[in-house]
Amino acid sequence: MQQDLTAHYYIYGHSLGAINAQYALANCIYPTSLNEAWLYEGLNVYWLLNDQQKAQAAILRNKINNYIDSRTS
Repeated sequence: MQQDLTAHYYIYGHSLGAINAQYALANCIYPTSLNEAWLYEGLNVYWLLNDQQKAQAAILRNKINNYIDSRTS
């Protein structure tokens, strides 16, 4: 993102990839470069974040789509 500030990014993640993406988004220093994030079946890591990371996640909240299948056990 730092190399091309005019580019816009989409992030996709499933399972562990969704967990990693949540953490990466909470640490994103270029939030305007993110178009959307699509996360599937990843555990919620919000409770592991510090206050600064939670604030960053709040900034990106409208760009993050988190899907959990309630029919799986």
